[in-house]
Amino acid sequence: MSESYRIRTITDLLGVIPTMVGYQPAEQAVVIGVRDTGLSVTASARLLDLTDAGAAMIADEFTRAEATRAVVAVYTDDAATATAALDSLTGALHGQALDVAAAYQIGADDYRDLLDPTAPARDRREITESTAALQMLVEHGAAPASITEALPGPAATAERDRAAAAAAAHAAQNIDNPRRFALATWRGTVAGMLDDAEVYGELAQMLTDTRVRDAVLVATVPGLPFDLPARMIDAADDDPEVDQAAEQAVAAIVDPARAVAPDETVQDAIDTLGRVIAHTPTSANAWALWALLTWWKGNSGLAREAATRARSINPDHRLAGLVLAAIAARLAPGWVRAIQR
Repeated sequence: MSESYRIRTITDLLGVIPTMVGYQPAEQAVVIGVRDTGLSVTASARLLDLTDAGAAMIADEFTRAEATRAVVAVYTDDAATATAALDSLTGALHGQALDVAAAYQIGADDYRDLLDPTAPARDRREITESTAALQMLVEHGAAPASITEALPGPAATAERDRAAAAAAAHAAQNIDNPRRFALATWRGTVAGMLDDAEVYGELAQMLTDTRVRDAVLVATVPGLPFDLPARMIDAADDDPEVDQAAEQAVAAIVDPARAVAPDETVQDAIDTLGRVIAHTPTSANAWALWALLTWWKGNSGLAREAATRARSINPDHRLAGLVLAAIAARLAPGWVRAIQR
């Protein structure tokens, strides 16, 4: 965290949580790991999903990140639920010799110290109007009001209708080398040269081809050869280069030994996929790619919701299932684990 966002008080820390996780938590527990040099790791879990096993996975992740203590924020208006969540997390963290330095229940209007039952509830505006929270607001704008609002939302009905018509027309066309055309369309859109409902509808149709989807992923990973997606597109179905290219991309995202940190081009790809989803909300491959790239950037909460959307469209979606499995196992992206080594 930069000097301009230095955390000086507990209300500063609580105030920047929405920016840290990407949305305003609700019925969730957020745990922040702290070490001598500053903040080390952040984890969140829905209260409905917070089992003792889930708390243990959070504690394991904090140990790997070399945290020495933790701050717990439980977002709910129900005091019993907040206490139960804290008890579960405290047991797991103490099991890893991690101290709970502070713990707060944050309700709609007030917040209270869970470690001091005699302390009175305080106005939540002390958090939302803390110095660090206001600085974050100026720099980044308000965090979405909920995790749902942080996901790509639907475009206007007329725009979605135009996208659907374009998708249908594209599917009926006889295009020479359609996969090459799809890759060129993707790259042109990410670069900002193409931007309209018809293009996003066509991309949704193009992404139904798993080879195109995987080539898009390969094209998004920094450091891979620029021509690798095209070679992958052109290869025969039994050519090992197809699987090898996809494996290189996945290794760069997952494997600490080969990890690459996401750069601004990854955010450009996320934004483009978000517009594809907005115009074609039933694009399972777009949702799954959005989930994977978002997880790569470190936001497992949003990634889980997006992967769940993909699985709701296609219950057997393999990529979405892999993202959900990684999140359930509390697996951090490769570049994060490389730093933690």
